[in-house]
Amino acid sequence: MALGHSAAGVYGNDATLVKDLVFSSHKRGEELVYMPFFQESYDNIKSSFADMNNTGKTRWAGAGTAAAFLHHFVE
Repeated sequence: MALGHSAAGVYGNDATLVKDLVFSSHKRGEELVYMPFFQESYDNIKSSFADMNNTGKTRWAGAGTAAAFLHHFVE
C-alpha cells in the first residue's frame, strides 16, 4: 500500500542480490524498491510468552513486521 500500484517493495539480507534485483527490474520497466529493516519491526515481534510474536503488536508496518519475522529464519 505504501508504494501504490507503481512499485513493489523488496526486503533482503543479501545486499548484492537485492541490488541485482532492483537493477534487473529497472531494465524490464518495473519498479522494485529496497525496503529497510527498522528496529521498530523487530521490537514489534517481541513476546513475553513465546520466542516471538508472528503478527506484531500493532497494525502498522505489516510488511516490515513480516520481514523481521522471516529474517529470524533466513541466514
